[in-house]
Amino acid sequence: MPHRVWKHECPDCEGKSKTLGVERCPDCGTLGEFDGWGCTGIEMMGRYQRVTGLPPIGPHRKHLPPLTLRCYDCQGRGMVDVNHGERYRYCPSCMGTGLFLIRTPEEMEEIRCQAQEIIRRAREENDGGG
Repeated sequence: MPHRVWKHECPDCEGKSKTLGVERCPDCGTLGEFDGWGCTGIEMMGRYQRVTGLPPIGPHRKHLPPLTLRCYDCQGRGMVDVNHGERYRYCPSCMGTGLFLIRTPEEMEEIRCQAQEIIRRAREENDGGG
């Protein structure tokens, strides 16, 4: 479910920022700056699978070439803010996925076949090793 996110610049984070689904940082107690809308990791995984037709995790991932680009209009979030946090709407540019496929259908078919072969071999290795 889309939710509001805040960017935190905590003193204890050594100059690094973090984005959280709460306005007040649970570590240092400071208020963050509203940073738009986010979604859960499970939702992001589902979007990746919807766009690529591939499982979002597994042994094949490290062997894949780049498949997608993040949507420029929503910065890969899949939704855009309406009235500074009042509500959101799904990004019309990427249809709410946050991603654009950068491979042709023919390339994707070959990549999917290669990925399935890698997954099959990994399963065989795991089954044989136990």
